[in-house]
Amino acid sequence: MDWILPKRLQPGMTLAFTAPASATEENLDALKALVEARGYKAVFGASCYRHGLYGGTPEEQAAEFNTFMTDSDCDAVIALRGGYGTVRYLDLLDYEGIRKGQKPFVGYSDCTALHTAIGRYSRLVTYHGPMGVDWLKPGRENDVAHLFDLLEGKTSVIEPLLAPPRGFIGANMEEGRLMGGNLAILCSLGGTPYAPALEDWDDAILLLEDIGEPPYKIDRMLQQLRRQGVLSRVKGVALGTFTNCEEEDEPDYEIGAHVLDYMMAERSQDAPEPFVCYVPTGHGTPHQALPLGSYVSFRAISNTLVLFPYCEGHSFVKDPMTEPTDSVDALSEGNPIANLTEGNHIADSKVANAVAELPNDGSLAAREACLHEAIQNIEQALIDLSAYLHANPEVGLTEHKAVAAITKFLADRNFRVKTDVSDGRIPELATSLKADKGNSDSAYKMAFLGEYDALPGLGHGCGHNLIAAMSIGAAIGFAAAVPEALTTFFGCPAEETVGGKVFMADAGVFNGYAGALLTHPADVNELGGSSLASHPLEVKFIGRSAHVADLEDRGINALDCAVALYAAVNELKAQWGDEVVIGQIFTEAGEAPNMIPAEAVLHMTVRAHTVEFLEEIVLPTVKAKALEIAKAKGAEVKLRHYEPLFKDLREDRTWRDLAQQVMTEWGATPTMLPNDVAEGSTDMGNVSHVAPTVQLTLAIGENMGLHTPEFAARAGSPEGLAMIQKGAHIMALTALRHWWQYGRDFDRAVKKG
Repeated sequence: MDWILPKRLQPGMTLAFTAPASATEENLDALKALVEARGYKAVFGASCYRHGLYGGTPEEQAAEFNTFMTDSDCDAVIALRGGYGTVRYLDLLDYEGIRKGQKPFVGYSDCTALHTAIGRYSRLVTYHGPMGVDWLKPGRENDVAHLFDLLEGKTSVIEPLLAPPRGFIGANMEEGRLMGGNLAILCSLGGTPYAPALEDWDDAILLLEDIGEPPYKIDRMLQQLRRQGVLSRVKGVALGTFTNCEEEDEPDYEIGAHVLDYMMAERSQDAPEPFVCYVPTGHGTPHQALPLGSYVSFRAISNTLVLFPYCEGHSFVKDPMTEPTDSVDALSEGNPIANLTEGNHIADSKVANAVAELPNDGSLAAREACLHEAIQNIEQALIDLSAYLHANPEVGLTEHKAVAAITKFLADRNFRVKTDVSDGRIPELATSLKADKGNSDSAYKMAFLGEYDALPGLGHGCGHNLIAAMSIGAAIGFAAAVPEALTTFFGCPAEETVGGKVFMADAGVFNGYAGALLTHPADVNELGGSSLASHPLEVKFIGRSAHVADLEDRGINALDCAVALYAAVNELKAQWGDEVVIGQIFTEAGEAPNMIPAEAVLHMTVRAHTVEFLEEIVLPTVKAKALEIAKAKGAEVKLRHYEPLFKDLREDRTWRDLAQQVMTEWGATPTMLPNDVAEGSTDMGNVSHVAPTVQLTLAIGENMGLHTPEFAARAGSPEGLAMIQKGAHIMALTALRHWWQYGRDFDRAVKKG
């Protein structure tokens, strides 16, 4: 039996609350008001008002649960609370009716028994998430918002996961089916008909969390999973929070290390190397909702967990008797737009237009042909645009001609263009732009990023005129091939100076995008690698001036402070080794040699391989040293960052692998750089911390360095301009194949049972 997805929710639908285990005395009126404030209706089962240890007999609890999961009067079922007793009535559930109903079910803790049994016998994705009583607790607003994002079918990224040492150990896994929940309940099902079949664990990522269990009991339960063969089979383990599980006798018990050891103990040589990551979910705050039974993707390079509850194009079907088809004529047989309009009741003119504009038969081959034709048809127009940018270079924050030309170019091709994505709130983004095409309600959003600023006195010596044209071409091609998605071209200003994408990422404009692509011209074809996190620092010491001959004892030498810090930072550099790159210069060191300097200023470029090490270790240590020196000498010190924070680039492995395949097909086989190769800093790093990102490097010539007159000339030459087609095709095809593999179900509603 294939796994199926629950219906995707939308405002106006009804949420049914049930107490499948213990009852509660929470304020149900307040919960109802909260639900209605989000645009939904709320109903409460009789179990929500019963008292006692279990809140009802097994027959009463099962009858209510079955009714809610199969009755058409409600659209989702939310556990009011956990408690005790769900295992008592697993044999009374209507698993066939639950599968046909295809309703989202949300709960955790004791509800793990329901999740596991439904997963085994209904093969319906359910949600390990905060329950009704949690929604009312202070500080849980983000948890509730995240849950509704999942229920409404939006892609989600938990980023970053909890930081090292509770971050990640083991291998870099890509994806697996998420299973599990509460450790104690999962172990209690072992050996019963309601535990997952052993073979189900082969493609699984195991979620574990618990509360109130001392380490020796946790270890006992882990040993049970080990002896059952579960830990040796799973691809990895996502550890949620283990609340109140510490014990004085075992203060150093590290669950993750033990889990990894147990996964490796009886593992076959053919099995993939396992991993452990730590996810903020379970009994406590924050509690991120997770789709059980759905594929998730763990990305070690960015320490994120990507959730794909509605993008299982190759794994999920909508009905056990009907395989989805790519034909636009089969409106009742799985067409993404047809199902979107019927199953989720959100038909509008944009969706209707998307149906009419679907490429030929909707197959991947037809979509690739449509993409190719769309980009090829604008080849000369893209060359003309790029040549115009090259002939009219504008330095960062003054790119008004570029913005006007790109706006007209995209508006003429039916993109909805908005200049200044901050609406005037952020001065650095005055020359930014955002151009959308396709279904603005789509949960699958694809971003192509362009740059267009030039270098002072050198023009487009970094090839930004080509970057802009390639991304515009890619956006036009992808939008033509996948009209049911939302395609966005982002115009990103001032990459060479303040880093426009830093401010755009901070403003949240890239949030929710399934991918963000940019191709940089160079003299090599490359993928991979990273960049250094950078946050330049100014240190200004303020002392007191005096004549060096007769008033020296009355002065406070600010330069002595700066020199002492200069030496101290060099010592720290030696301790940190290759993890950091720090350069220092004196920008102010006094006015005359016969006067004690009252002020001295150091400028430092401070870089590290990760933003966490930079911001949590390097900069605090340097700043503390500056304060220590100033205090010792009686001086004042002022610290400021004179440039914004550039984060390290963390490319998405799935996107990078797809890009490698497409680049190779197009005769640009890339050199794959190791993840620890970091050269310079880029504001694309900030994008990679909020959206799955990959930056491609495409050769437009040989043996040319960037930021040189030779490269500037090449970027405007016929040979350089001819590479626009290749770069646009590579990015658009990479995005299309990602959508085809992962995104086709983002906007596909589940057929009614």
